[in-house]
Amino acid sequence: MPRPRSTFAGPVAILALAAVAAVAGCSSPAPTPTTPGPTASTSSSPSASVPTPSSPSATAASSEPTGGPFGTSDVSSPGIPELRAGGVGSAVRVGRHRGFDRVVYEFTGPEPPRFTVGYVESAIADPSGEPVPVSGDAILQVLAFGVYYPEHGEPAPAPVPASALRGTVFAQVKGLYGGFEGIGQEFVGINGGKRPFRVFTLTGPSRIVIDVQSTS
Repeated sequence: MPRPRSTFAGPVAILALAAVAAVAGCSSPAPTPTTPGPTASTSSSPSASVPTPSSPSATAASSEPTGGPFGTSDVSSPGIPELRAGGVGSAVRVGRHRGFDRVVYEFTGPEPPRFTVGYVESAIADPSGEPVPVSGDAILQVLAFGVYYPEHGEPAPAPVPASALRGTVFAQVKGLYGGFEGIGQEFVGINGGKRPFRVFTLTGPSRIVIDVQSTS
């Protein structure tokens, strides 16, 4: 709209400008606040149809690069049990950090699979219902939704050797390869009982990261 000339300055011009401002204000409503992405400390419960008898109920998840707060409650990303294009498991690593030890599961898909991580009293394989031997004083179950068996015979990620676990809180860590109906399942053995943990995801490549508190 052309700027009003100064010769029209006065009550009429002022009222006209006020009307225009009012209309503009009505046509541009304030943006609606958005909820943080998958994983800011928001609660989410998986559907009861998750096909595993030992599936923990999720309470929170984090995708922040540094993870969310540590705790012993189950952690889940929003959207489960919906399957995401997680691909297949390609690697698993552990690392030591000040105050916590880390497990990293890497996947071939374009984005990390959705997940549920939580302590279970015993390791039960899905869907067979058979017990799985796991070393350690506590067991973390890791479920990844949208992780499939490879189609071309790629080898499964090798378990982390015992030599690499020395000095960490981990008693046993295996690779998360693929799973029944697209749901990958693995167990992490923890020394010293149930320790607080946190979970988050990273991209480039796609990863699920689990940090478990240590004493060092």
